[in-house]
Amino acid sequence: MPAAPAPIRIGYCLSLTGPLAGNSRSAQLAHDIWREDVNSRGGLLGRPVELVCYDDRGDASLVPGIYKRLMDEDKVDLVIGGYGTNTLLPAMPLIMKRQRFFVGLMGLGVNNALAYPNYFAMIPTGPDPNAALTEGFFALAAERRTPNSRTIPFSARRPTPRPTASGSSTRSPIR
Repeated sequence: MPAAPAPIRIGYCLSLTGPLAGNSRSAQLAHDIWREDVNSRGGLLGRPVELVCYDDRGDASLVPGIYKRLMDEDKVDLVIGGYGTNTLLPAMPLIMKRQRFFVGLMGLGVNNALAYPNYFAMIPTGPDPNAALTEGFFALAAERRTPNSRTIPFSARRPTPRPTASGSSTRSPIR
């Protein structure tokens, strides 16, 4: 009986706790669904897929150590990025030093200054995400010919004096 093929091990970190936990958990769910689907059809290259994921707790200072562990101790075949710039950018120096391919999820301009040729971004904003996220707002503002009367009073309104119990007046907050 032939031995079962060794799995393809894919390692990464996500902020499963901390401020981005909700986004990271949905990303982890998508990864798990993908792994189950791929494995149900025979795996990749005839090998089952195994995911190795560590919680970085939303702490960017933990990220380089996690990727070092994934590559050196866990001996993963492939590393992928976590969710967002906070977990992608701190991993880049090690990824570049080891000359690994790296796919980042929702990182804004992670590779703009680094220009690492083996970094691939998965973000629906194109090659210049920092500008793309604001283009629509500025385009809409440029199309407006007259100010919106409902927003000008909000931005130009001054607090009005209001008498207090002692007879002096205070300024009421903008409402």
